[in-house]
Amino acid sequence: MVIAEGTVRKVERLLAEGDMSRRKIAKKTGVSRCTVNNIANGTRRVYKREADIFDVQLGPLVRCTGCGGKTQLPCRVCKTRKDKGME
Repeated sequence: MVIAEGTVRKVERLLAEGDMSRRKIAKKTGVSRCTVNNIANGTRRVYKREADIFDVQLGPLVRCTGCGGKTQLPCRVCKTRKDKGME
């Protein structure tokens, strides 16, 4: 399972503070105790999800004239279809 970079950093910060047990850190951050242990031991890598890059809204949602979906323009679905020659 991919965990957002910000969540991993929050777990690391809480571990460094040393005020909470690993169980409480897991409950507070919404990850498993195993994940908290892996982060503490340095065996959990930080992954950047593509979704993290697009979490910032660049404009209002509008109806795409190509596919009809509500999206921020330019529509990535239509661009992908065009790039793959599906249109």
